[in-house]
Amino acid sequence: MDTIELHANYSSGNSPIEITVDTPKIMGLGSLYAPTLLIPVAYRCNQLRRDDQDGPMDYILPEIHGCLAVRGEDRLAELRGEPSFMIKSRDHYRPSYTQVYVPLDSKRIELMERHRSGGDMELQLQVWGTAFIDKPGNILIDRFHSNGPLELKVPQSTWVGNVLNKWKFAQTHLIEIQTGVSKMETLAPKAIEHLRAAEDHFLQHNPRETMASLYSAFEALALQRGRTSPDKDFFADLLSSLPSDMCAKYRDLFRQYCIMLHLGRHESGQENAQQIPLQQKDAQLALIVGQTILSYISGLD
Repeated sequence: MDTIELHANYSSGNSPIEITVDTPKIMGLGSLYAPTLLIPVAYRCNQLRRDDQDGPMDYILPEIHGCLAVRGEDRLAELRGEPSFMIKSRDHYRPSYTQVYVPLDSKRIELMERHRSGGDMELQLQVWGTAFIDKPGNILIDRFHSNGPLELKVPQSTWVGNVLNKWKFAQTHLIEIQTGVSKMETLAPKAIEHLRAAEDHFLQHNPRETMASLYSAFEALALQRGRTSPDKDFFADLLSSLPSDMCAKYRDLFRQYCIMLHLGRHESGQENAQQIPLQQKDAQLALIVGQTILSYISGLD
């Protein structure tokens, strides 16, 4: 749980409001055409205190405002509270629960994904609001604000499963790839590096670069085993522990997959190179199949 404190100009010494974000329950609502990020929060209120006052004072904060950002960006989007959201200091003895919403669009999501780079999502949240203070014989208006941004780190699995796939921004599937499970250390670190690059290219809607990076991942595996490319001989050697009929069929299947990845390796401007149009759906197929093949390979005895 991540907590941010709101301070009031009128108060001295204490933090009147504590807002806690339930980071693992952050969720995407709507679709890619109208995406909204839902952030569950709990808040606890303390009465206002000043050294020159005889006793504490209550207040009402009718709504909160704020903004969401990613590292390196001043402001990504504004946040909104529930329509009936209201903080009252007399409720300070127990926490209250609500949600805040961050309306987004596809361009902002792409920006967030570029910053995420296939890992955890790191966000920054700032909150402020205007309160009515119940001072005896008078009503004061004061501003509540956080002294700095709250750093939110949303785990990759939560972000992909609860947010991206809810928006259908990219049906990304997390597949566990075991490295170093055999004496031969089946998957080279360089292969994993190229796979991560392919995932990043896919999230940035670069289908050609996605497929080129996937080929580089298999090429790195071949080079690790003394081969020049992921050809038939490489896969035959890699799959030699399987029954002969299965080995032959998987060898041909994996080899044909790598041949298909050459569609992403023709660069524009090359002499006599045919530029084949590729779409995001082609990259999606290539990425899911490639992740599955690498996951299978990593578990070979």
